[in-house]
Amino acid sequence: MQVIESSFENGTVTARLILDKSDIDDFSTPQKAVEYYITFHAKSLGIDSLLFTRVTAMDEHEDGSLEMRFEAAASPKVVLGQYKGVPVDIGHCEDFEEAAVTAAAYNAEVELPLLIVNRKLETIKLEQETELLQSVSLNALTDVYAILYELDSEQDEETRWADAMEVSESYLNMGMQDIDYFAECIGDACFEAEKDEIIKAIERRAEARNTLPPEVIGEQVFEAFLRSQGSSYGQWLEENRSEAERQCMVDFLLTAVVDAESIAASDAELDKAVYELAVQYQMSDKDVLAIVGEEALRHQIKMTKARRMIAESAKSI
Repeated sequence: MQVIESSFENGTVTARLILDKSDIDDFSTPQKAVEYYITFHAKSLGIDSLLFTRVTAMDEHEDGSLEMRFEAAASPKVVLGQYKGVPVDIGHCEDFEEAAVTAAAYNAEVELPLLIVNRKLETIKLEQETELLQSVSLNALTDVYAILYELDSEQDEETRWADAMEVSESYLNMGMQDIDYFAECIGDACFEAEKDEIIKAIERRAEARNTLPPEVIGEQVFEAFLRSQGSSYGQWLEENRSEAERQCMVDFLLTAVVDAESIAASDAELDKAVYELAVQYQMSDKDVLAIVGEEALRHQIKMTKARRMIAESAKSI
């Protein structure tokens, strides 16, 4: 194995390695070789265990060697502080349980791996995209922007977004009438386009709505949201970083409490969780276990019990 680049900062490893053909041939599959050498490299840096690993690039060379880039988060050491009987100011919290576990989390000592915080930010963004997809106004803005882009891709981006906001607002204010009125609104912002050309662009966008993956639509609506707020993705990251860090702190706290209190998930609790998910999503118990996994369900049960224990012992002030 050759180490081309490597760094370990903020609890996160980033590296570029080359595995020779002989390195790979020692394993039953290239994937197993990759997993082994990532762990091997991490241990060479003094890292006992990895919490999360992501291979970001992989290229096979003509000589049979494999070049890869990866990033990984080291499992941080968690030193628990007070987590039983934590004081909670009920006059300044909407969710008592969340306030209790947050207070307990900030009593603990843990160095958050940057990669884990960034992954949490990705999760928060996906959750917000799901909510934003329900917004009629943002979906309209997204569609108008896409149509204006098709009609005039050389237009300045800032101007196009400003025009899209004006058009979508006019269209919404008039009750989202038929396609002719929509085309008229588009025409007000795109003077050189003929009505037939505009209608075809509208129809193509409607077709794209049915073929584009949901995550692509979600990204587009999210960008429309940022533009409507006069914000940027960089600003959004900064505004949500503290919440991502808080959620990470809570996750690490609960995991540590599960270990400290030897909290377990019984078979009966597992069966109940499987049944509830099966009813909720109209699936068989077998399918639930196949999709979610028994280990993941047991982990969630234990985390929930740890959360409940902390909240039940908390003291209102």
